[in-house]
Amino acid sequence: MAQPRPGHPRHPAPGTGLDAFAKAGGDKTVVIPVESDHEGQTFKADEWFHAVGAHEQSISGMVTVKPGADGKPEVSLDYQVNVWDRYNWDPGKSTPFADGLINISDDDMGRLHKVGFGQEFDMKGSSSTHHHDLNSPAPPTTTPQDQGREGTRGDVSRGEEKNR
Repeated sequence: MAQPRPGHPRHPAPGTGLDAFAKAGGDKTVVIPVESDHEGQTFKADEWFHAVGAHEQSISGMVTVKPGADGKPEVSLDYQVNVWDRYNWDPGKSTPFADGLINISDDDMGRLHKVGFGQEFDMKGSSSTHHHDLNSPAPPTTTPQDQGREGTRGDVSRGEEKNR
């Protein structure tokens, strides 16, 4: 995660949750929104690299501080990971496939967009919300439950979205 910028409204300074809790009298729950700076990342040579490549990501969430049974504040974090990018073709770039045996240029892919056989698009998504008890010695877990492959397609509007 990117380093927080103390004092920025979306990046409270360290201790702000506990400070707000104390300021509220120490007997009321306080909730503070937090968000990391966004940072550019690039997946390495795997399926994610070929599907997404370079992208922007951030982590956002809410810090909750509430009175504990023992008088000490209980601090928790509910957070999610956000990812976004414009899937487009940059002249002069290329992507290797099959261990470098095939190289597909962005110029060629961009030409498909220009003549109407391809389409640039926006990609965005967020993870499920994860919860972490900051008073617990256990590390945060990020392993989502297996959603399985059972059932039917639930996105009936898929394919009806308007592309740019």
